[in-house]
Amino acid sequence: IFLTFGSGTYGAGQTLNVTTRVYNTGPTVTVDAIAWIGLPTGGVINILDTDNLVIPTNLAGDFYNGTIGFSYTFTGSEPSGKYVVGLRLIDPATGDTVALATRTFQK
Repeated sequence: IFLTFGSGTYGAGQTLNVTTRVYNTGPTVTVDAIAWIGLPTGGVINILDTDNLVIPTNLAGDFYNGTIGFSYTFTGSEPSGKYVVGLRLIDPATGDTVALATRTFQK
């Protein structure tokens, strides 16, 4: 999984738009997707919780699925500092992590 969004800092009224790229050269898989923003203070803002997302096989090695893109608009009440955006794909039968990606940014 690769998370993509604009670089730089984010302030009140600005929106963090995240798109994802998923590389799956193996068999088609069904996963649950959870995305979050980790705050500098240690808190978490949950921004996506999608069940039964099908990730197809792509022998070219690249698959983009807009349904696991997500966004968050800053209100101005969030603390300044280093943030972490995360996306975890989970096997719904076992609860095991299939893939995990994180990326940081400043506010």
